[in-house]
Amino acid sequence: MNPLKNALLSSALLAALSACAPQGDSTPEAKPKAVSMTSDIYVNNEKVGEISRQVKSEAEIEKLKEKKRSSSLTPIPVSPEHSATVYKLSGQSVKDQYLVSPRVFVYSGSRLNSFIRNSDGSVVIPFNIALIDGLTNRVHTADVSGPTQEIPESLRVKNYRQLLEEVARFSAQKSDEFAIGALPGCPSRITVAAGGLNYDVTPPNLTESDFCEINKPFTVSLKVPENVAQYILGDALRASMVDVIVNYAIMVPVPVSELSVRFDKQKVYEAIFVNLQASYPPYGEAEVEYAVEKAMKSMKMHIHIQGDYNDQMKRIVSDAITAFFEKMPPNPDRASAGKCSKMVCLTVKQQKFEHEEKFEVQWSQIENMRMDKVLRLGSKLRPVNDEQTTIGQDSAIGASNASEFSNKNLNIKTNPFNVYTVGITPQKGSTVHFKPSLYTWERRKRETETLINHRTWNDCTGRVGIENRCSYTTRHEYLYTWEYTGKDIWVSTINPLSSVPQFLNGIKLYFRFANGEQIRCAIEDLYGINEEGRRTIRIENTPSCPLFDNDRKVITSFGMINEIKLDDISYMSGQRMDSNYTLRWNKYVPVIYSPTVLIAGQLTLLGGSFVSDRSLQ
Repeated sequence: MNPLKNALLSSALLAALSACAPQGDSTPEAKPKAVSMTSDIYVNNEKVGEISRQVKSEAEIEKLKEKKRSSSLTPIPVSPEHSATVYKLSGQSVKDQYLVSPRVFVYSGSRLNSFIRNSDGSVVIPFNIALIDGLTNRVHTADVSGPTQEIPESLRVKNYRQLLEEVARFSAQKSDEFAIGALPGCPSRITVAAGGLNYDVTPPNLTESDFCEINKPFTVSLKVPENVAQYILGDALRASMVDVIVNYAIMVPVPVSELSVRFDKQKVYEAIFVNLQASYPPYGEAEVEYAVEKAMKSMKMHIHIQGDYNDQMKRIVSDAITAFFEKMPPNPDRASAGKCSKMVCLTVKQQKFEHEEKFEVQWSQIENMRMDKVLRLGSKLRPVNDEQTTIGQDSAIGASNASEFSNKNLNIKTNPFNVYTVGITPQKGSTVHFKPSLYTWERRKRETETLINHRTWNDCTGRVGIENRCSYTTRHEYLYTWEYTGKDIWVSTINPLSSVPQFLNGIKLYFRFANGEQIRCAIEDLYGINEEGRRTIRIENTPSCPLFDNDRKVITSFGMINEIKLDDISYMSGQRMDSNYTLRWNKYVPVIYSPTVLIAGQLTLLGGSFVSDRSLQ
């Protein structure tokens, strides 16, 4: 049988193993020799099987290591559609193995509202790394009973079964005769590369380690000055300028002992059958897998599960199914097909076994030896957990939309502060981006003086001559107006951050705290900078805006206020009469108005978290 590697035995097996462990030789000059030992396994005072162990001598182990050092690692050609790099591990003492290069999976925890600050002024950004095989969809974040973290699609091996067939054709084997696992190894150096600078984040306990588990995350910490941390989690992440690089030292396994566990086949079958009593034959594959795994655990063969499915338990279940069941292909024409008309079902091969028949599983206890070859693996990071909301409307040009995000409060009774609710809630230490996409202000169109009515006539102002004819004088009356017509002109500025002095003082952030207090702060009074057409704002106490204290700790509501006040504009309004008949008059008076200002844009609450975007292999 093919050995199963790196299995963790239950307490019953470990106890049996300890009972048959070799005793140290009392003679100092004695040289270690190969040791064989056998012990019975008891569960509830009943013998259920036996365990045998063959321990190699130090000389045998050293000889194996010497042969392993000559092993070669060669990449083999596979279709790029599988998104996998496959290596062939071969050598004089190594059976050819086909192994997929691991990928670097990086993810940080939940939102980082504030950094872990050190006394020296630096901050710490903790995050998690897992060397994954790309064959599973999720990894456990802490322990097997804890939550799981989904692996991005870009880091997964595509079409595993087709990949297996390609490798099988290359190796001249059948695809069901072998499986592709991850290339064993351990990180020797881990580096964060951001904006042209490299930061070593290698945990001390990994430096000299001879084995690191695939698909099992571990935590590393990046310690940098606070301004660097803000740059990395802000601009660098969003510009795809943050990578995690791993130098991956290849290991080769050296078997130092062989372990064989043999169980009474009849007892194994009975344990499986007990878990199948709730169903009726033929059985679905899922039913059998569940029953077999439960039976194995009940017989003290529980193996610690890491990832979606433990490889060792999967092998045990597969061996047991092969030993005790046979498959029935789907057959809709079968009279009693039922559930088996569309899926594979299984039936029991036999129900009675001779007492001496054994169900056997074998392991090799492995000692990993580091090779000279080191792979350079990497992962490009992207930000996650950002919350973005739209402020106003880009198309909000015109008086009819002046209430969108306006400096004119049309609901002073219900909204006295004129707060535009944004639907996101930052906390102390959060970073917010505000990027205006529209800034437009009202300029009332003032017509030139307009003649709206006029009258001209001849007026007899006297008589002349013998005929006593009238002497006529031309009379006129002209009525003029100068008025705002009601047709506004909306003047837009693309980037008010740099071109409108009143912008940073007039746009305010509104904070409501859990204790009911409300505070408004102009964005220029908070820590922030203008860059790439946006304002980056840190939600922290400042001398001009002390947001947080012992009573004000948690923000429950957040919004924006448009209090931009442009210089007042005046125009003349009214009428005047120009006449050479009646008294001239002028009723022009100045009218002063404060322009309406509309704002639109994007407000983003940075999540401060990140995850692998794609592999750099």
